[in-house]
Amino acid sequence: MKNKNTKPFYNTKIPSDWKVKRLKDACSHFKSGVGITSKHIFDSGVYPVYGGNGLRGFADTLDTKPFYNSSIPDDWKISKFGHEFDFIKSFSFSRAQLRESITADEIQNIHYGDIHSTFENEILDFEYEKPIPYITDGLIDKNAFEEEDFPALKEGDLIIADASEDYEGICDCVELKNINGRKIVAGLHTFAARTNEETISLGFRTYVLNHQQVIRELRRIATGISVYGVSKTNLSKVNIALPPLPEQKAIAKALSLMDIAINKNNQLIAQKELSKKWLMQNLLTGKKRLKGFSEEWKKVRIDDVTT
Repeated sequence: MKNKNTKPFYNTKIPSDWKVKRLKDACSHFKSGVGITSKHIFDSGVYPVYGGNGLRGFADTLDTKPFYNSSIPDDWKISKFGHEFDFIKSFSFSRAQLRESITADEIQNIHYGDIHSTFENEILDFEYEKPIPYITDGLIDKNAFEEEDFPALKEGDLIIADASEDYEGICDCVELKNINGRKIVAGLHTFAARTNEETISLGFRTYVLNHQQVIRELRRIATGISVYGVSKTNLSKVNIALPPLPEQKAIAKALSLMDIAINKNNQLIAQKELSKKWLMQNLLTGKKRLKGFSEEWKKVRIDDVTT
C-alpha cells in the first residue's frame, strides 16, 4: 500500500511535510564574494577565494559593490554629498581685508588660497596651525556671533575651496578641529558644509572628498578655462562613500596618528635645517674649526683659482 504521507522527490519519495527548494534559494544567506574580481585577489589576505579549479588566492573583504570605476566593501553606504551635508554662508573678504596679526574683534577667516598652499593637513587644527588670518575690525559685527542663525563655523565643519588654478586643487578641503570658542567664518571662494556626528564622524569628514574616485569625479565635472571650479549644485550630486560609523572613527584615528608622526618628522627636519645653517655660518667663516684643522685660511681672488 502506498504511503499517503510522502511526496515525489526525483526518483524517490520524501515525507510530505518536508519542503522542496532550489539550492540557490536555500543557501542564499551564505552568498559572498559579490563584486570581487581579480584585482581584489592577492597572495595573502583574510578570506580564501575559490573559483574555477580551486583556490585562487585571498581577499581582504567578503563582499564589494561598485563605486565609480572601483569598488568598496558591501556594508559601506553610498550617498550624495548634498544628502549628508548642508551648506553654510561664506564671506568674500579679499586678502587686503585680512590681517596676519590678531585684531581687536579676533574674527578669523578661512581663505581659499590658504587651503591650497598654507595648511599642511586635511585637518585644520587651530591649536597647531598658525597663522590663520584675521578680518579687519568693523567688517563683521563681533556681536553677530551671539545670534543663532549667524554662520559661525563649528567643530567638524568642512571648508572647501571652490576655485583652483589647476585640476589638482579642485575642491581641496579642510575639516576644522579645536575651535574652542574662536570666532571663525568661511572666506573667499569657499563652501562651508556641515553634517552631524550620527552620520559622519569627526575627523573623517574631510576624507569623503579625498577618495581617489571622488577626486576624479570632481575633476570631471569642474568647469572653467584658467580657473576651475565646481558649483554647489554639482557638488551636492557627487556620490561619496561612507563606512559604518565605528569604522569611520577607526580610520580617522589611524590617519590622525599618521599626521602626528608626519608633523613630528617635519619638526625634526626643521630643527636639523636650523642646525645646518648654524654650522654653515660658523664653519664657512672660520669661527668654528673642525678637529685637526688649525692652519690659517688664505685669501685669494676668484680669477686666481678658476679658469
